[in-house]
Parts: sequence; structure tokens; C-alpha cells
Amino acid sequence: MLDFTPDEKEKEEKAKEVDQLIAEKFGKCEKLSGSDGHLVGNSLLWCDLVFFNLAQTIEEAYKPGTLQNYPKLAKVYATVKANPRIAKWIAEGQAGHYQYGV
Repeated sequence: MLDFTPDEKEKEEKAKEVDQLIAEKFGKCEKLSGSDGHLVGNSLLWCDLVFFNLAQTIEEAYKPGTLQNYPKLAKVYATVKANPRIAKWIAEGQAGHYQYGV
């Protein structure tokens, strides 16, 4: 994810910035998130899908295990991933079609 620069020191600095941004934003979302597996309410909404997409990129391409620090967000991620239509989409390989914004 941070391979855009060959300078190792710059990569480390950028990684720290990204980590701080994730901690700040995920921390706020964790506080505001519902406890039943959705960010808002009790059914799948666009905000859940947007969060899932972002979290999937972070978990799979940047820093696996990030969601362990955010139990409510981890539950949202798991709930969306377990949705039968989303699970089918992932299984069919569509999730990687636009992999990581490429």
C-alpha cells in the first residue's frame, strides 16, 4: 500500500501517518457504531458496505489484524462479510475485480 516511494525512511513516516489516521478515524467510528453488527440501525446500509470495503483493504493489503482493536467495527466487518449476497460476490472473485483501487 505504501510502495509508491522507494525511500525506506519516507515509507516509515507515511506508515506512521496512515496508522495514526486509521486509529483516529476507526476510534471515532467505534464509539459511534451500533453493537449489533451495523454502523447504524439493524440492517445493511451503504455505510456498512463503504466501511467493509475500506476495512477489507486495510486488513488484506496494509495491516492485517487492525480490526482487533475495534470490536464493534470488527463485528460490522464480519456481519457484512457473512451476508449471503456479499459472500457470493466475494466467492465469485468480484471483490478483487477492482482490487485496492487499481
